Amino acid sequence: MNILWVQDFNIFAFPGGAERNDRRIVHEGIRRNHNITMEFDSNWDCAVISNCVTIEDDLMDQICNKKKHIFFMHDYIFCRYRLFFPCLDKCKRCPFMQVWKKRFLSSKLIIYLSPLHKEFHERIMPELKDIPNILIPSTVEPSKFNLTEVTTKLPNTGMSINSLLPFKGAERTLDYITRHPEIQFQIVSPNPENFLMPPNAELVCSKLPYDQLIRMLILSEFYVELPDTPQPYNRTFAEAKLAGCKVITNELSGAASYPWFSNRQRLIQELLAAPTNFWKGVEEYGQ
Repeated sequence: MNILWVQDFNIFAFPGGAERNDRRIVHEGIRRNHNITMEFDSNWDCAVISNCVTIEDDLMDQICNKKKHIFFMHDYIFCRYRLFFPCLDKCKRCPFMQVWKKRFLSSKLIIYLSPLHKEFHERIMPELKDIPNILIPSTVEPSKFNLTEVTTKLPNTGMSINSLLPFKGAERTLDYITRHPEIQFQIVSPNPENFLMPPNAELVCSKLPYDQLIRMLILSEFYVELPDTPQPYNRTFAEAKLAGCKVITNELSGAASYPWFSNRQRLIQELLAAPTNFWKGVEEYGQ
C-alpha cells in the first residue's frame, strides 16, 4: 500500500517515547513492503494520522476528505492541552472538538494505545463506539530488558520516571514515597515546580541514556507513579514491568488497564506482536 504518514515531529531525530514507538511502527511497515511517505502531495492510498497538533486545519481537511484515513491516537484528541485536560466534560462544549469529531467519524479505523485510552475517548465522543478500532500497546522492546544479567535486585530500592511533570501526579507520587521511608527512591525527572525531595528520594538528571535507565530499572525493586490524569499508555509502566519491578500505580495507568499487564510473559508477547498487529489492522481497513 502507498501510505501517507501524517506527523508533526521527526520520528528519526528525537529519543522520546512517542518517537520510539512510531519509529518501530514505520520500520515494520517498510518491512511489510508498504511505501510510506510523509510528503502530503505524493501519491498515496491511505493516510495514517499520528501526532499532529500543529498541522493546519485546511491541510488536515484535505487529507481526511481526499481518501481513506486511519487515526493512530497517541494522547487525548488532537489538542495542545490534551495532556493537562484529557477528555473532561467541558471538552464536549469545545468548538475545536466538533471539528475533530467529523474527522474521526469519517475514519476507517481508530488505533488506541490501551483500554483506558479508548474508554476516555468514547466518554467524550460516544459516537466513536461505532468506528472500528483496535488496541495496540506502545512498542517497547523486551529484548533490552535481560534480567539474567542481574543476579539480585537491590532490596528496598525504587524508581520513578518523569513523574514530577504537572500531569503525571507529582504530589501523589511524592506522598507515597514520603510514607514509605524504608524504600530509597531515585526520581529521574524534570522538576518544573521545584518540589522538595523527601529524605528517602534522590532527584537524578532527567537526560540519562536509555540503556542507563533500563539498567537502573532492572536493579530497582519497586517502580512508583500515581498519575493525576488518565495516561493513554505510559511506556514507563511497561518498562518497569519488563525490568521485573513491583509496579505501584493507580486506575489511571493506560498500560496497566490491559487485563494481562501483571503477567510479564504475556506482556512480552503482546509488545513483540504490536507492530505486526498494527499493520494488520491498517491493511484490513485501509485497502
